[in-house]
Amino acid sequence: MSSAASTSSVPPNPSPRADDSQITQRIISHMNKDHADSLTRFLEHHSHLPSFAARNPRLTSLSESSMTITSSGIFSPSTQTIPIDPPMKSLSEARERMVGMDAEARTKLGRDAISVKEYRAPKGLGLLWVGFVAVAWAVNARKGNARWVGENLVGSEGVTTIFERAQPVVLGVMLFLHTLEAAYMVRKMKAHSVPTGSRVWCGWVLDNFFEGVPVLSRFRNMVDDERMRREKASH
Repeated sequence: MSSAASTSSVPPNPSPRADDSQITQRIISHMNKDHADSLTRFLEHHSHLPSFAARNPRLTSLSESSMTITSSGIFSPSTQTIPIDPPMKSLSEARERMVGMDAEARTKLGRDAISVKEYRAPKGLGLLWVGFVAVAWAVNARKGNARWVGENLVGSEGVTTIFERAQPVVLGVMLFLHTLEAAYMVRKMKAHSVPTGSRVWCGWVLDNFFEGVPVLSRFRNMVDDERMRREKASH
């Protein structure tokens, strides 16, 4: 009896498959929570999806030889199975292999090591610039606005005439320059793996069209801060 009782108290050997399943779920959860940008690059590089179709990626399954990633895209959802070549000997190799695949994707896609995952609004003195630009857009949006400023705020017929004549020129220059700046920001979004059409993408691009150069400076400072943080953490 004591022998039987002693034998029954020994826990059964864990199933290797059960262990694999737990490891797989931990990897899937980690990738979906912290490395969606890597999953997007996998879809863009390995499955050749455009950025707008690789939005909101989710790793749904993983084995030693392949992974399956779904994405919502702008127009329709997509499910892609990406081979892992050569296959892993075990899932313990997953981290190293994922890092290698992501490095390859970044190189082939021409992406920066820093992925931008947030939009930062202006603050402090930046808000004064926002107010100035808002006034400039409002005054030059139409001749009637420019005329109202000349008549009611300046009170000079000569200045009013100048404002009216200059309005279409000033508006045209503003639209041209701010469009160029926004187009440049679109390129920066791609370089830093920001999904096309996402909230972060819209925040930076639309704000750049509205504000102009200060947004580029704010974006560059944020990327530089993150790069320095990573460099310090690596030492």
